[in-house]
Amino acid sequence: MRRHLLLLLGFAAAGWLFGLADSYLPAPRAIGVFWIGNISSFWVVLPFLAGWAQRSWGWAAITGALAAQAAIVGFYLEPDLHLAVGFVIPWLLIAGSVGPAYGLLGALWGRSRALIAGIAIGLPFVVEPLLWWGRYGHLPRPFPVWIVEAMLGVGLLAWVSAARARRA
Repeated sequence: MRRHLLLLLGFAAAGWLFGLADSYLPAPRAIGVFWIGNISSFWVVLPFLAGWAQRSWGWAAITGALAAQAAIVGFYLEPDLHLAVGFVIPWLLIAGSVGPAYGLLGALWGRSRALIAGIAIGLPFVVEPLLWWGRYGHLPRPFPVWIVEAMLGVGLLAWVSAARARRA
């Protein structure tokens, strides 16, 4: 029980720090330039790792949820310790769904190196640029951001493939 709680608190703190750090990334002043802080694929990694670290399914889901929700709070918490609650609630609800799902996927990956879990962690990095392209008909500037994100996704998928091959 103590290990589970320490991991829960550790990943909650890591989530809060991630959200806080992400909120401090400089926002562009020019319209049409993408803010790197809005890349969403990174937000699933911490819940995935949280689930991977836990030994039980329930704790994996709870730790993933708390890590994701702590990241939202860290991102939106104002310096005066004020949250724009009406604006934050939808994001907390999304984190309350995505966090446990990725926590469970992380746990599944840790137990069996299941292909679906491995694809679920790498695919968002590859798909997100395509979704932005589909939304706007082009990628918002700066273009290297999207290339790096897609390359990270391809790297994660290659790692998944290698990790599965080592286990087989």
